[in-house]
Amino acid sequence: MAKLFGIRVERFSLGYPPRAFGFKKGDTDYCISWLPLGGYCKLSGMIDESLEKESIKGKPWEFQSKHPLIRFAAIVAGPGMNFILAIVIFTVIAFSLGVGVSIDKPLVGGVMENSPAEKAGLKEDDLILSIDEQSLTTWNQMTGIIRSNISDKPQVFKWKRGEEIYTAEILSKKDKVFENRKGIGIYAAVQIKQVGIFGALREGVEKSYYFTVMVISAIKKILTGEVSI
Repeated sequence: MAKLFGIRVERFSLGYPPRAFGFKKGDTDYCISWLPLGGYCKLSGMIDESLEKESIKGKPWEFQSKHPLIRFAAIVAGPGMNFILAIVIFTVIAFSLGVGVSIDKPLVGGVMENSPAEKAGLKEDDLILSIDEQSLTTWNQMTGIIRSNISDKPQVFKWKRGEEIYTAEILSKKDKVFENRKGIGIYAAVQIKQVGIFGALREGVEKSYYFTVMVISAIKKILTGEVSI
């Protein structure tokens, strides 16, 4: 983006200094650097890590000499490409392998370690039949009953494994990571659905948005002490 608008790029580095190796083509040093924490472009007319303003000379190819909108475009292009790359990666995965779609019945797809469900003996592929003698037909119905339990008393779960029927009392607990919603520590079962290119692109955008929000939310909760590191 910088070169497109006539800004001279002094260095294009994968990784952060110190420089390991590379080559120079035109005005640009293309290199690999030792600290593998991303990468950067060193543009002419930008204050570098030495913070020496003498490096800015007001030449037409310098960053500071360009219109503010051009400077904005050059700066935003870096993080913007990170989002585009994430969308492309998720899109390729979805198109190649398919998309996981939740099965809308109370079928256990996985059990979290040290969760109330694991301690009660629930396992993957168990079909939960009822909670407190309320028959279940869908996953959402089940989670609604669990979350509506405002008391600190355990609920009676009945589930089927093969031809065997099991019963246990399980005390749900709040999970700060999941917005303090009550749960017993189980995942919904999913099935893989093949999608076309537009469905895969939609999945790529949605997954990128989801993980962006999740990372921001997690950092916020860590900084406020709501969850531990």
